[in-house]
Amino acid sequence: MAVNWSRNGNPIITTTASGTAEDLMGHAIEIGKIFTGNMLISALPDIEYFHAKVNMLSTKDSEGNVCNSAEIHGELMEYAMGYNKLHHASPPCWLGNQEYLNAKSHSSMVFSFTTAEDRDKFTAYGPIWVFNQWCTITHYEDHPHIFACCNCRSLTHKMCDAPTCLKCGSRDHTTNTHPDNSPLHCINCRKGHAANYVNCNCRR
Repeated sequence: MAVNWSRNGNPIITTTASGTAEDLMGHAIEIGKIFTGNMLISALPDIEYFHAKVNMLSTKDSEGNVCNSAEIHGELMEYAMGYNKLHHASPPCWLGNQEYLNAKSHSSMVFSFTTAEDRDKFTAYGPIWVFNQWCTITHYEDHPHIFACCNCRSLTHKMCDAPTCLKCGSRDHTTNTHPDNSPLHCINCRKGHAANYVNCNCRR
C-alpha cells in the first residue's frame, strides 16, 4: 500500500495488487484520522466525478448565519423535481472558506455526481429558485490548488531551507528589510513584482 497526494492536496491511497478501493472504504474513518486528526470529511474511490455549480446562492439564513450544505440540499430535495433521484458523489460544498462566506451575501456551491448524465440533468434545472434567490446552474471544472513554498513563495517546491525576500528573491535580506532602491523581481515569472503577487501569470 502507498500514499501520495493529488494536485488538489487530497491524499490518494493505493492498495496492493490484490486489493480494491472498496476494501479500504470500510476503514475510511480510521484512515482519515491519520491525516486530519479530527473528523473525516469524505472518502471516495478515486474515479472521475462530474461537477455542477449553483451560482448566486444566498450565503446567510434569516438569522444571519451561514447556510450549511445540508440546508441547501434539503431545499432542493423538497422543491426540485427529480433531484432526489440523482446520484451524488459527495455532499455539496461552498466555493470559499468560512471567512469568505461570512463577508459575502452570495456565493456558489459545487455539486458532485457519479455520472455526466446526472450532472447534465441537474444543470438543466437552472435557473432555479433556492431560498427565494434566483440561481443559475453551470458546469464546474475543478482546478488544482497552487501551493507555494512557505519561505520563498516559489511554485516549484513546497519548502526550501532559508527564508527569502519575497520582493526580489534575495537571501541576503528579508522582505521587511528589502532596500527601497532595489527593483522588484518575481522568482516565478521573472517579472517586476513580488513573488506573492496574486495576479502573477504563473498562478493562473
